[in-house]
Amino acid sequence: ISNKRRKINFTLRTQNEIITKQKSEIQESSLQIQKALQELQDLDQYKQTFTNMLVHDLKNPLNALVNIDAFPSEKERLAITKHNSNQMLNLVLNMLDISRAENDTFKPEKSEISLLHVIKNSIKNTEYLLNQKRITIHILSETDYSIWGDEEVLVRVIINLLTNAIKFSPAEEHIIIKIQKTDDKTIFLSIKDKGPGIPKEDQEDIFKLFTQLKHKDSGGIKSTGLGLAFCKLAIEAHSWEIGLQSSPGLGSEFWIKISNYSISKNSVSKPTSNYASKSSSLKLKDEDLKKLLPYLIQLQKLQVYAISDIKNIIAQINQLNIPELKTWTEEIINSASSYDEGNYVYLINSLLIS
Repeated sequence: ISNKRRKINFTLRTQNEIITKQKSEIQESSLQIQKALQELQDLDQYKQTFTNMLVHDLKNPLNALVNIDAFPSEKERLAITKHNSNQMLNLVLNMLDISRAENDTFKPEKSEISLLHVIKNSIKNTEYLLNQKRITIHILSETDYSIWGDEEVLVRVIINLLTNAIKFSPAEEHIIIKIQKTDDKTIFLSIKDKGPGIPKEDQEDIFKLFTQLKHKDSGGIKSTGLGLAFCKLAIEAHSWEIGLQSSPGLGSEFWIKISNYSISKNSVSKPTSNYASKSSSLKLKDEDLKKLLPYLIQLQKLQVYAISDIKNIIAQINQLNIPELKTWTEEIINSASSYDEGNYVYLINSLLIS
């Protein structure tokens, strides 16, 4: 009887162990199923968020284009069409590049390019937004640098950073773009605005896809977060670094550390007091200078990037019918069109002190 009891007890222990093991396996399977279900729910939420935010980002430029006839000025219609078309194209290209990066197929097509050329092209593409808020841009750089990068991709990076800076900056403020050499292998490019700033707790997530930050002064603007996510992947694809310095109430400064650069062969340091121009010896009659003075003061208050305002003032100057100013006005327009702030300032001052 004792052997039979031991045998039964052994069988019971064995079955209990099997049941305990099966119970553990069932619990593990249940956890895996719950995890998979949560991932599916997150993916569905991700998809829903993406769809909603993409529609939101596309809705405003599309509305502007659909209602373009509401703007009586042909010049304004053209500017709005160009701006909103570029905005939608930029959004789609960012989305495609992020998708390629997730599949490890995003490869920048690098060549030797001018950093200032990249920046000036980016400013030109944000001119409409700058004019809307009457925001000026100051570029602080002693020289130009040649870098090894994908020009089209880098222009989109700077456009995204500038667009954010413009979006969160108060009207009639200025944005500073600084380029400085940090050592023999790195240059530091930064874009600083005077917006509300970003709280410390939000800064770690700002480059993540679909991150939305609630700024008091952003006008309730929401976006997919595609722009900054694209900036991060594009800069890291160049083996560079991107980051942010910001404090609430003190604005934000996005920076890029660029390696492998050289001084551009076409780079010329241009102090504002050392220019020669075709109109440098221009002398006007006192009565003509008196008529011109109010317009010179207006031009003096503008930065070189306010091209539309500059052209409007030049058009008013041309109506004064002062023949001696023909070359001078052409040089002013050329300086504004090429973002040559040094020559622009020099040309204005050459008449103010004449």
